[in-house]
Amino acid sequence: TVHAAQYVEEENARLLKERLSAKFEIISIIPGATNLGTVYHVEVGVYATEEKAEIVARRVTQEGLEPVVIRKDH
Repeated sequence: TVHAAQYVEEENARLLKERLSAKFEIISIIPGATNLGTVYHVEVGVYATEEKAEIVARRVTQEGLEPVVIRKDH
């Protein structure tokens, strides 16, 4: 998974999701609790390998973001 951004305002996460949806298939908004309140993580895709996620992360960078590849081992 590629973590594209996080926002305090859910509306900002929704707007980014809409923008990224034009170029990427799967965009998720994941709410997360912090001691300061809820933050909304915008994530792109689910990839079988870290290499594929890295390729997508480079494309997300072209959108002016600073993505991070997140491993989600189950």
